[in-house]
Amino acid sequence: MRWTMLLLFVVFISGCNDSPSANNNYNPPAGRVEIGLAQEAEAEGNYELAIELYTKAIEKNPEFGAAFTARGWRHHAMNNDAAALSDLTEAIRLGAECYYFRAEVNQALGNIEEAKQDYELAIDGFSEEIADGEPDEGTYSGRATCYKHLGKYDLAIEDFKSALKISSDDAIKSEIEELEKLQSE
Repeated sequence: MRWTMLLLFVVFISGCNDSPSANNNYNPPAGRVEIGLAQEAEAEGNYELAIELYTKAIEKNPEFGAAFTARGWRHHAMNNDAAALSDLTEAIRLGAECYYFRAEVNQALGNIEEAKQDYELAIDGFSEEIADGEPDEGTYSGRATCYKHLGKYDLAIEDFKSALKISSDDAIKSEIEELEKLQSE
């Protein structure tokens, strides 16, 4: 399960990259450098520094939803779910599609109804991505994980099988086996 959440986080943050258009005077949004440094700090296991850098990104650009999402997810990983929920809610207010992450935090906090609502909203977002073009493994795995949390095992298995066609990851196979066992109980 952790591999799915990590993959989704990386896919989300990667998707937040602003790319240059035809305009040669492209300037990345304020805070982008701090996000990159924070990701490096996380990769090195320096999580406190990562949070500080995400905070600096937010201070430079208070409308940077990806920075709130990243800091919120890091707070969650460090078991500070109240701060995580606050950051993820702000990210959503700013337009970030991070319902899956907020659902995970709500579930950890025991906010089951809120988690269910967020999983449903995340499913809508993943479904839109799938309908729009070439979905990747993370999109199918993300939607499958949401279905799993909602007890919709048939749909979860179907999506994990779609993800398996893209990547023959053993963790995906394990998810399918686990869901098939749950179905048979």
